[in-house]
Amino acid sequence: MPTALYKKYPDPTVNVLGPIKELDSIRRYLVIALFLLVMPSAVFLQEPPLPLPTPTPQTTAEEDPTKPILLSIRDEYRNFKGGGWANTFIFRVDRLFMKNLGMRGGSKGVLLRFDVPFNTVNRGTITQKGLGDLYAQALYIPRLRRKSLIAVGTGIIIPTATDRFLGQGKLIFAPTVIPLWYLAKRQRIAYVRIQNYISVAGSGSRPNVNYLIVDPSFVHRLSERWWLAEDTEFKWDWRTDLGSAISGLQVGRMMKGRFGFWFKPEVAWGAGRVSDFNLKFTVFRLK
Repeated sequence: MPTALYKKYPDPTVNVLGPIKELDSIRRYLVIALFLLVMPSAVFLQEPPLPLPTPTPQTTAEEDPTKPILLSIRDEYRNFKGGGWANTFIFRVDRLFMKNLGMRGGSKGVLLRFDVPFNTVNRGTITQKGLGDLYAQALYIPRLRRKSLIAVGTGIIIPTATDRFLGQGKLIFAPTVIPLWYLAKRQRIAYVRIQNYISVAGSGSRPNVNYLIVDPSFVHRLSERWWLAEDTEFKWDWRTDLGSAISGLQVGRMMKGRFGFWFKPEVAWGAGRVSDFNLKFTVFRLK
């Protein structure tokens, strides 16, 4: 988690640089927290062997929190259970709107996200490439405090894939709740992403979707530029009554010029898992 980049700025709970710089510091901590809200939570939303776009956020802004991130590019590789593989290249844009960043009584905000995935799927002798299902998300933050926040909203998966191997063929809503806590004087962050994906329309020849995700995550600052995050994403499929989980360890670093990157190996386990091993890598630039 790139909180390390802002070590040189004071904790916003202590006004040592005056109200203007304190406000800037609050903004930085806020966008960093939102950067994490779903970042380690990417998941194939479709049935095997179909790979899906993944809800994973990076939101960033410097002085103006309404500005979108300049660039977020992500690559995910997965080995399917039983053979085959998939690779997803994701371009992401976020936009954050906040009110009352002075924190008196708490602030409010809205975070919007839009993902464009390009998938490559291999199954035996067949390999398909093309556009996957688009993903959009809106999260409302009814109250942001110095030590915690909660975000509620929904994601939506739009069936835009150019081949049935590349998407689910269903319009899917994903109601979302994310509580987040700052710990150890903001050296650590803990949050839980809770989402239920359910299909509401789409091709009658494709299976319906209805499953729950509960993803607790912990983020630690290792040094001025490095961070470490670990999570285990639990999944329960209401249709099949099968459970699964994906455990991962993320290592990230901020660099000069507001660039940063992170990589994350993952291991899947449980009877309902889609893949056995995943590897994710993201490069981003703060505005």
